[in-house]
Amino acid sequence: MRKIIQVIITLMILSCANEESEEQIEQSLDLTVVEGKYKGIWSWHLGDGLISMVVKPTSYKNIYAVDYYESNNYRPRSQSDGISPDARGQMTIEDEIVRISLGVDIDNPPCTGNFEGLGTINDKAQLVLTMNIDDCFAENVPAEWSLEKKEDL
Repeated sequence: MRKIIQVIITLMILSCANEESEEQIEQSLDLTVVEGKYKGIWSWHLGDGLISMVVKPTSYKNIYAVDYYESNNYRPRSQSDGISPDARGQMTIEDEIVRISLGVDIDNPPCTGNFEGLGTINDKAQLVLTMNIDDCFAENVPAEWSLEKKEDL
């Protein structure tokens, strides 16, 4: 009888552990919604500005390539070739937490730097990021980025 009770208790414990892992799976973000084109606003001490990004998958499940534009039409602000983004980098997503790292390269006037940030993304692919801007125009200045997915690639 004692062994039967131990088996029942063990099965109950395993059943509870299974339910928790299923809940965790349901709560994590569906990464298929991340890929696409985004438009939004950059807010900082100088005021707001329109921004856009193109987010593409890489060979890693939760890492995305990002092309960033300081415009709302996926066009560079001032690149001599007329097509290169204002910044490029990557975005990593774990659950709903986003880390983004972009290398800035603007040619007119010449400016290089880094945009680093942390934020969230929801199941509708709405991004809210707290950024650190460090380039030739600003040194370690905080900014907020808020973007929404506008269309699939």
